[in-house]
Amino acid sequence: MPNKMTIWLAIWTKITAANTIAIYRHVNPDPDAYGSQFALASYILSIFPEKKVCCRGEYVSRLSYFYEDITPELTADLDADLHIVVDTANTERIDGYPFLETATNIIKIDHHPNNDPYGAIEYVLSNTPATSAMLLDCFLFMEQTKGYTIPNTILGKLYLGIVGDTGNFSYGTGLDHTFFKNIAVIFERINTKDYLGKFYAKSLPEVNFKGFLSERIILETPVFATVNFSSDDVDTYGVSIDFATGLVNILSEIRNVQIWASFCEDKKNNIIRCSLRSRNITISGIAADFGGGGHPFASGIRVDSWDRVSAIKSAIKELLANDISL
Repeated sequence: MPNKMTIWLAIWTKITAANTIAIYRHVNPDPDAYGSQFALASYILSIFPEKKVCCRGEYVSRLSYFYEDITPELTADLDADLHIVVDTANTERIDGYPFLETATNIIKIDHHPNNDPYGAIEYVLSNTPATSAMLLDCFLFMEQTKGYTIPNTILGKLYLGIVGDTGNFSYGTGLDHTFFKNIAVIFERINTKDYLGKFYAKSLPEVNFKGFLSERIILETPVFATVNFSSDDVDTYGVSIDFATGLVNILSEIRNVQIWASFCEDKKNNIIRCSLRSRNITISGIAADFGGGGHPFASGIRVDSWDRVSAIKSAIKELLANDISL
């Protein structure tokens, strides 16, 4: 298997040769999707200002701090000769996939299990906590070997992408010495408090919804917490469904809880969005059993009935009952 920087250099060769580049990420973007997408676009332009680069996909105002400093050209569509997809495990979740249906020059950069190898070049590290962390490693390598200094604004985007996927460094795979050595560079160069202020700031409706959700938490067992809600609840409070489902980790604050999950009935799409999280017990197998997937400690499933939700809860309870570490 090639060294990871050998793969990165192959990607960089493609970037260097391309005149027009489109960068994609997954639908319903989270901080890591935006952080890796906009950081990569800005990084390319910081070295090759003559290139044309665009970031495809929906722009979510709640995460506008990721793109408030970018130029209009980055949001424009263009006929690209190189396509790079970040933080997206499979083709059906690519925001802007129609642009790729006839494309052959596709690069995949991702940290999810590689169950859908859609790239001509693939840089996939499923033991890394965030795609933004992968890019931070690559950019630091380029700085050390080629002298390309990383602008602080790019470090800020990567930082928030990593914070988002690790719960501010509290969970996730790959939180090792090398990871924290790279993170230390960020802390040395930027004022992280300024970035965290934007990251954690919420509107009043969002704060109110968080309180509503907290009151609905159920302890299924002393170590397993869940919360159920619907898109009607989301609409009542005037927040987005993506924001609402992204609050799953408030359940992790409960003492002794090892696995937690939120179940959101999305009435518009006739599905129930299931978000599963764990401290250190692998839950991706349960997600796969019910047609979902993800990371060992963070997975998602979409089901069509509350009976399926009950079955998921039962499977988690059985998993916990058989875990000898508890």
